[in-house]
Amino acid sequence: MKSTTIALVILETLFEYGIKGATFRDIGFKTQIPRATLHRYLTALVDAGWVEACGSKQNMVWKPSNHFIKLAFTYRNAVRAEVDRIGAEFRELTGEDL
Repeated sequence: MKSTTIALVILETLFEYGIKGATFRDIGFKTQIPRATLHRYLTALVDAGWVEACGSKQNMVWKPSNHFIKLAFTYRNAVRAEVDRIGAEFRELTGEDL
């Protein structure tokens, strides 16, 4: 697998586990990514702010960080602004609201 694909597979797996998070063992079993590679990628994703590591060393779980919520709101606001712009243009051309 290529680097980007590995990171995305890990992120998709974490999203499947939801807010409870997933253990290292769960992620490894689900993805079949070798342990050393998985550890390296999880560390990189945590360092980059995309993943949170929670709990003690023996009970560690990983889950997507709040960074994804921020991205979703930013995207939603951009889409909303475009819809408003189109609505205003439509209103200007037709005199009607969408």
